[in-house]
Amino acid sequence: LKEVIKKALNVKKYEEKIIENSSLEVKLDFNITPELEGEGYAREISRKVQSVRKDLGLKKDEEIELKLEIPEKLMEKIENYVDFIKERTNSNYLDIVSDLNGEGQNVTEFKIKEFSIKIDIKLN
Repeated sequence: LKEVIKKALNVKKYEEKIIENSSLEVKLDFNITPELEGEGYAREISRKVQSVRKDLGLKKDEEIELKLEIPEKLMEKIENYVDFIKERTNSNYLDIVSDLNGEGQNVTEFKIKEFSIKIDIKLN
């Protein structure tokens, strides 16, 4: 059940120890490190891209070219997760740009917390 508990509580670290009288002591780490924060943002971006893919009628196996407009502060948080986003969204090409205005027909804008993000998807 460890994995179920970790997933349900959205924690990465789970420790348990059997103590006196067969009691169970469980420790959960809810501290958010910069790495966990970056991973969380990358997962949210991936989910939104997947949602846009679905809205466009794309199949899972269809590769896309993905452009993202991401504020610099957010980019600093997710820079180690660019390949993760690329893989999760089935993108053979991923470009992070400063301005998507006038780029493509499939530009979608959304927010994660205080960050405004734009997505442009092209079928490969």
